[in-house]
Amino acid sequence: MDYIKKLEEFNPDIRNSVVAMYMPQIQDVNSAIAQQTQKTPTLVFRKIDKEQVVGKNSFFFKQREEERRCMKTNPNKLNDTHLILKEEDIQLDQLDLNINLIKSTIEKQRIVWSILERNNFNQMFALPQEKLINFLIEMETQYNMNNNPYHNFDHGVAVMQAVNCFIKSLTQHLDQQIFNNITKFCLLLSALCHDVAHSGKTNAYEANSLSQLAIRYHDKVILEQHHAATTIKILRDNQTNILCNFSDQDFRTFRKQLIQNILATDMQEHFKMLKEFESRIEQYGNDPEDLSLLCGMITHTADFNGTARKWPQSRLWSEKINQEYRAQYEEEGKKGYPQQPFMKDLDKLHVMSKNEMGFIKVIVRPLYYQMNLFGKGAFQICVNNLDETIFEWEKVYQQEQKSLQQQSGQ
Repeated sequence: MDYIKKLEEFNPDIRNSVVAMYMPQIQDVNSAIAQQTQKTPTLVFRKIDKEQVVGKNSFFFKQREEERRCMKTNPNKLNDTHLILKEEDIQLDQLDLNINLIKSTIEKQRIVWSILERNNFNQMFALPQEKLINFLIEMETQYNMNNNPYHNFDHGVAVMQAVNCFIKSLTQHLDQQIFNNITKFCLLLSALCHDVAHSGKTNAYEANSLSQLAIRYHDKVILEQHHAATTIKILRDNQTNILCNFSDQDFRTFRKQLIQNILATDMQEHFKMLKEFESRIEQYGNDPEDLSLLCGMITHTADFNGTARKWPQSRLWSEKINQEYRAQYEEEGKKGYPQQPFMKDLDKLHVMSKNEMGFIKVIVRPLYYQMNLFGKGAFQICVNNLDETIFEWEKVYQQEQKSLQQQSGQ
């Protein structure tokens, strides 16, 4: 792509920066494969009775049934009494909400319910309350199973809440309903579920380590396919199937939209999608492809909502994702996998601050800028927040540089 070539021309070291994750065809797994050939274990197969694994008398079936029973009886789990609207829920329509300040898991789950309730989707789509409660508990469980600092339930709720804000802001600024109700509901659910069961690693790590997910998805859009598949699996489980009142055709249509939205968060499609959207802003119409592209852009843009919130909340989100990057870099080194250059020395504030400035300028701000053009000012608050965050990171960088110079002069 011409745009990427220009980026590389003016920034020769760009493939060693965080921007590299968003550039297509840069993952080299050959070296990882070569390293793994020495470690291939001997496989021993034995015949297993299917009933032992998935039948009603199996350990896994009994364990799952016990978990579901606890969902209903445990007072520390979400239940009907928690599902009430609160006066402060008005902030769910604004980007001022700071999910990081909310410590209660039940309250975070209630926020998801409240967003759906305030949009009348619980009634409109006849979402069974018991199944919805089970669904929210399962979502939180799947999100937090790996104890990720960033890719956890907080992130999922924050992205959903951002999408809720974006839909309302676009409707207000464009003075028209550009989404029907099922599209809005699908956008919100896609946002909530878009990173469910995240490994806390990047697609590059999954491919280089020859993980089960990488093998399953042939190194292509690994995590995004995993998130979409996990979501659909949960929605097909009778205990958590909140879409049980959808017709088969409605479910298939909903499933297709949801998968498209989640796959739109694939980082290596970033530049392609951004350029396509930029070229179609003026001609946007009623074409289903236009709507699909817009929904993908909204989900992808909302994925960076933490950066687009006010400082210092944006700094906190940056610190969380950098925790994951540092852990991955260390693990790659220990296991002999190719290390991602931009993840090196992120414990040093001057390195992290410089990384963040480049990331926002090259990746995040252009997204919000184009969405703001399309929405006729609907994203101006986000653009302003991003400019402030760039300014704040620049101050951090300059202060760190000054401190390092003083230390070297001693």
